[in-house]
Amino acid sequence: MESPNPFNITKASDLTDEQIGQFWVGVTEKRSLDNLVKPKSSMPMLILGGKGSGKTHLMRFLSFTLQKLRHGVLLEEGLNKDKYLGIYFRCNGLNSNRFEGKNQSPETWQSVFAYYYELWIAQLVIQNIIDCKKSIPSLLHNENLLCNRIVNLFDKWNGISKPQNLEDILIECEALQKNIDLAVNNAALTGKIEGFSINVTPGKLIYGIPKLLCKHSNTLSKIQFLYLVDEFENLSECQQKYVNTLLREKEIPSSFRIGARLYGIKTQNTLSDNEKNKKGSEFEIFWIDEYFRNTISNYPKFVRQLVLKRINQTGMILGNDSSDRIDDYFEEFKEEETLSIVKGKYLNNNRPYIEKLRGELKSAKISGFEEIVNNLIHESDLILERAGILAFYRVWAKYSNNNLIDKSKEIQKDRILYKKDYKSSKIFRPIVEKFRKDIRDQILIECDIPIPYVGLDTFIDMSNGIPRVLLTILKNIYQWSIFNGEDPFRKGKISIESQLKGVNESSEWFFEDAEISGIEGKTVRDSIIRLARFLRIIRFASAPPNVRFVLSA
Repeated sequence: MESPNPFNITKASDLTDEQIGQFWVGVTEKRSLDNLVKPKSSMPMLILGGKGSGKTHLMRFLSFTLQKLRHGVLLEEGLNKDKYLGIYFRCNGLNSNRFEGKNQSPETWQSVFAYYYELWIAQLVIQNIIDCKKSIPSLLHNENLLCNRIVNLFDKWNGISKPQNLEDILIECEALQKNIDLAVNNAALTGKIEGFSINVTPGKLIYGIPKLLCKHSNTLSKIQFLYLVDEFENLSECQQKYVNTLLREKEIPSSFRIGARLYGIKTQNTLSDNEKNKKGSEFEIFWIDEYFRNTISNYPKFVRQLVLKRINQTGMILGNDSSDRIDDYFEEFKEEETLSIVKGKYLNNNRPYIEKLRGELKSAKISGFEEIVNNLIHESDLILERAGILAFYRVWAKYSNNNLIDKSKEIQKDRILYKKDYKSSKIFRPIVEKFRKDIRDQILIECDIPIPYVGLDTFIDMSNGIPRVLLTILKNIYQWSIFNGEDPFRKGKISIESQLKGVNESSEWFFEDAEISGIEGKTVRDSIIRLARFLRIIRFASAPPNVRFVLSA
């Protein structure tokens, strides 16, 4: 029976609450990723990162739903320990583009959006508290009085005259929101926004309900209500201004953590006379992918644990302390074996890079060009051979056509010296030590052999601080492995062919998934392609400009 692909779901928004908890991995034993966003701190924070960097997974992990799963029957004790209650919501759920155009002024939409946002968040808070009551029956004291005070937060209350519980409040908020939905959805047809009135002053429910809850609950009295606003980039600039204003005028015991892509913050301005929120004063910033990429040295260990949890959850148990064993399931690239194939493929020293050098010397009418070529040929070690040719191209560029035979002999002598005492080498040592892999790949490219993008370490490097990139690569590799009749992570090894095809498919996915629509997107895509081609040309040039070595005049 074929096992499910453990990497099939790569987006945290597609995971169940249980999977969010199951797949959670901290950064280190001493410092967990969730602690880096300081959920107990009253200072708002922007959590910024590229697509797939882990923002959604992190913010959902902080939500009350996950707190409830983590603490179980000990929820009250857990909340007292956490010191926060997470209210998570994604901005795409607002369908924010509905609150634009339709012959209405920006000021009108701003007021309608603020009211809708207020009601929406109020429902989330109340629903979380209702869920919390199920686990902690004694959570609230005098719920009837609490509800009456919540009613007083409204400028006008049209619901049950004397609500007895939070469920009654929730029903009225839902009804008010539906009225707005009906009016907004039909505004394009009617040309008007009618059928409701704005019954709440902005911020009254968002900040007022948590204050009241703290007064009516011993459990919640010292808890921070943490609004976890995900996919902030989906809001328009005008809508972000409103949220920025909430940050600026926040009231304890509430705070915000706002997740957005790197380009997602469209403005820092507020509705308070257009003043700007400033980093360090109104908010902090946590760059999640930069943290992965540049700050922590154990990112490989972090994502290995993530991969291991994915594999274990599908029943292919590798054990909790066996992340290094994952490497054993990938076929390794055998350099010596592959270079031997190159030797067998090109007999009589007619390897492409040798023929190219011979042709260029001949075209330049360099006397003794065959002697130069023979001095550089070293069939017993193709890495040194190609490094020597690389060194010669640099010499040729520096000294033009002067004394090239002598220079090739000098390179030959240094190659012999390198094999006897590599520390004494002035030409080959710096080249081979720093660029051996590039030289090997150059040989493969010139001899029509695919570059070996294989092995978990390689895939981790390619992910460059974006866990979803790694998961996508492994997802495609797994699919190709199954297609090729292999049994990944159970028996045998995942072939090099499956690994290469998975990597290639993932690179195509990157362009399709991350592409920006419109003319700007096409321009960005074309620019990336041209830049990649340029860097490829430089990397595999006859003499890459960044190669340095010492050669006497």
